[in-house]
Amino acid sequence: MKPIINANTKNKAYQVKVSIDYDRTASIKQYKIGEGSWETYTGEFYVYENTTVYAYSENELKYTSENSKEINNIVSRPEIITLDEGMYYLIRLNYPEISNPDSREYKWLEDGEWKKYDPKGILLIKQEAKDLITTTASGIKVVDSKGNEVIVNDHYYFLDRPLYEAIDDLYSRWDVVRPKAPEIILDTLEPVKEVEVGINYQKTLVEKQYKVSYEDGTDTGWKDYTGTFNVSTPNSVIYAKGVSAAGIETDESIYKITNIDNEAPVINIKGDLETPKQKVALTP
Repeated sequence: MKPIINANTKNKAYQVKVSIDYDRTASIKQYKIGEGSWETYTGEFYVYENTTVYAYSENELKYTSENSKEINNIVSRPEIITLDEGMYYLIRLNYPEISNPDSREYKWLEDGEWKKYDPKGILLIKQEAKDLITTTASGIKVVDSKGNEVIVNDHYYFLDRPLYEAIDDLYSRWDVVRPKAPEIILDTLEPVKEVEVGINYQKTLVEKQYKVSYEDGTDTGWKDYTGTFNVSTPNSVIYAKGVSAAGIETDESIYKITNIDNEAPVINIKGDLETPKQKVALTP
């Protein structure tokens, strides 16, 4: 029977444990890793880089058997470089509250590339620490002003002049988040003589306004919304808007009311009205 090489090659790992099952009649049990030399198998071992593991067995009758297994799921351990305090500046940008977090970007130098801003900050490294940063480094560990360890991956740059001069080379941009438009709701959609109108505004708005426009071209003008109100004029149009603390207006919401019916019904009487009868047909 061929040796059976056991190893988990499905999941990414920094190392892979290998064990080999040999035929019980094997008197010689050997293995080798890649182009290395043959070793006597005494138990499980670890492989630390992608390679091929070979197994060899031989019994007392000189029957031999070989097998191999490729290991290709090993990834390199991240190389984290630690900088001492005084070798760097960790800069955190203050974006307006009205800015969309997903749209916050920055760039280093005027002709630099715009990047998505990482709240961990932007690392500016002093020239004297430049030689400590290797090209294989996957992260740089520093300590922020609150004593927390921070690992910066690719948001780091090297200073070639004093910070007070270089800080002007950090650019930022963002998109403004427009508050959600109000929602206009009627108490009923059935034909009625009067409807009650309610408006849902986003809680963060500091101004909440509405107005009612009529078919004759007149309107109420903008009013502060303080609660539900009634409308009894057919085909009235409700407008609603709001303003955030930052002065950003919502889009206007518009709702035309079409279920107000103020016309009196017309009753038609059909039949012989001269001959006495117990019943008369009435139709609207």
